[in-house]
Amino acid sequence: MRTERILAAYRAIFVAAIVALSVQTMTHAKRLADHHFWLAAIEIVASLLLLFRQTQRVGLALLLAVFSVAIVVNIASGGLPFGLVLFGASAVTIVLLDGAIR
Repeated sequence: MRTERILAAYRAIFVAAIVALSVQTMTHAKRLADHHFWLAAIEIVASLLLLFRQTQRVGLALLLAVFSVAIVVNIASGGLPFGLVLFGASAVTIVLLDGAIR
């Protein structure tokens, strides 16, 4: 399988996972004004922007911003957000690999 196809498949799976997890987070929000709802909504938009080469850098920046806020909130509530760090690293890797193979 060619490198471009592997990256495209990984990108699609990554975005699908982020969207699914974000929808799950939105459904657990207690009300529309809940910050979890809006962070998840921004995360969905950002991950969809990551799908396209023309908008992937904007999507990456938004995703990293959302992950950063979520990491701070998670740490403040006593959590260890290793999953969020992995999501951020994956998003960065997708964009960097796309640039390297093009």
